[in-house]
Amino acid sequence: MTDTLRIKKIKSIIILIFAIISCCFILIVGLIYNGIILMNNPSRDSYPVRGVDVSTYQGDIDWETLVANDISFAFIKATEGSSLIDPHFTFNFEEAQKCGIAVGAYHFFSFESGGDKQAENFIKTVPKTENMLPPVVDVEFYGNFSAKNTDKDAVVSELKTMIALLYEHYGIHPIIYTAEE
Repeated sequence: MTDTLRIKKIKSIIILIFAIISCCFILIVGLIYNGIILMNNPSRDSYPVRGVDVSTYQGDIDWETLVANDISFAFIKATEGSSLIDPHFTFNFEEAQKCGIAVGAYHFFSFESGGDKQAENFIKTVPKTENMLPPVVDVEFYGNFSAKNTDKDAVVSELKTMIALLYEHYGIHPIIYTAEE
C-alpha cells in the first residue's frame, strides 16, 4: 500500500469517526431537548421525596405547579449576612405553606459579620411555625473569599455561635449546607 493510499484511508477513518461522534452528539442533544433524558433528575423510585430550594433569583414561584410536580418540601432563602432579607421570602414562605408544602428557611452565611448578628437577622425574619423544617445555614466561599484567605477558626467560631442561637430559638438542630471546599 502506498503512502498516498494510507493517508487517504486514515483521512477516511478520521472523517467517519467525526461523523459518528457528531451523530451521537446530535442524538443526545435531541433526547435532552425533547425531555427523554432529564438532567439532574434522579429516579423517583430511589428518591420518592422531592424538594426545592428557592430564592429571589428564581423570581415569582408558582407553588401550585410545584405541588402538581410532586414537590413536597422547600427550603426558602430568608437572609444573608447580618442585614439582607430576601425580598421574596415572606411571599414564598406563606404560599408554600398554603399549598401544603413543608417549608424551611435558609441563611447564606457571611464571612464579614458575626454569627450573633446573622442569627438575629434570621430569627427576626423567619417565624416559628408548626412542623417547620430545620433552619439551614449555607456556608460557601463567595467573592474574594476562598480557603486560602479565610480564617477557618474564626469562621467555625462564628458559625458555632449562630448555630447555638438558632437552636436556642427554634428548638431544632440546624442543617449546615456547604461545598466540598
